[in-house]
Amino acid sequence: VVLRASLNQTSFDRPELQSQNGRLLSADWQWVIGNKWNGNLSYLQSRTLQSQSDALSSQASTQDRSDLSFSANYQISPNYLLTAGAANSQSEFSPAGREILNRDETTQSLGLRFVTDAGNSFGLQFRRLDGRYVNRPAPTDRFQESDISLVADWRPSGLSQISAQVGETRRTENQVEQRTPSWNISANWTPGGKTTLGAFVRRQIASSDTVTNASSSITRTQGLTANWRLSAKTTLNASLTAETQDFSGGTRRDDTQTASLGLRYQALRSLSFGLNYQNGRRDSNLDNADYRYRQVTVNVLGSF
Repeated sequence: VVLRASLNQTSFDRPELQSQNGRLLSADWQWVIGNKWNGNLSYLQSRTLQSQSDALSSQASTQDRSDLSFSANYQISPNYLLTAGAANSQSEFSPAGREILNRDETTQSLGLRFVTDAGNSFGLQFRRLDGRYVNRPAPTDRFQESDISLVADWRPSGLSQISAQVGETRRTENQVEQRTPSWNISANWTPGGKTTLGAFVRRQIASSDTVTNASSSITRTQGLTANWRLSAKTTLNASLTAETQDFSGGTRRDDTQTASLGLRYQALRSLSFGLNYQNGRRDSNLDNADYRYRQVTVNVLGSF
């Protein structure tokens, strides 16, 4: 079982925007039954910052979210793996005027993978999401998403790994259907025993978390990560991320760039502490929607 807790504080370059505190609490159980079954049961509760250009007052825009998820893997044979999962997510938004975004989402997934003798895997995955906006009248309160993706995990060498999920997502809301490609591709390289470098690109469509006049957004994200083990107990990490959000209706685009630097200390074999600093900038094609922010996060991670 892995337990995680973190607290953060965010401040802005615009004096009319108040500082905001965030939090995250999670529990994760990785279970195993015999030689064929394994999976994960997890719960997460968080408060995260949203786009401040939506704030109707100086109060910060936030999202309170609780997630419960379960996954299971069954080894059909040495070369075939069946995967399944289910999850529920509930989100509440503030300040006043953003409650129309409050929603409840239920997700199911099913997949089949072929596993090579070298440990690489390739397969198909199906996912379906059913959602409801809890503060909107029927029939405008319902939406669905579904996608079929090619998935792969490949190790070109003992020092590198590539993971990919590529497919098409179909989203239906108010009898309007959108079809768009989606992908999540990441690569990690460990050139030495103390350094790990990574890169990722993502594209996805999802319900809008940041504007009340758009039902969904297409988000494209790319980033670089690095971890350096300074000593047996201390690790330094850094990241650079660029994100573009195009909101439904075609009238708004937000670009966000972030840079972060963190330090993790392994106090005990099963207990570690972390400190992270993040600097971010959001640019929008809407007037008076740009801002900069700084975020400091402290966290603790324990396992037993």
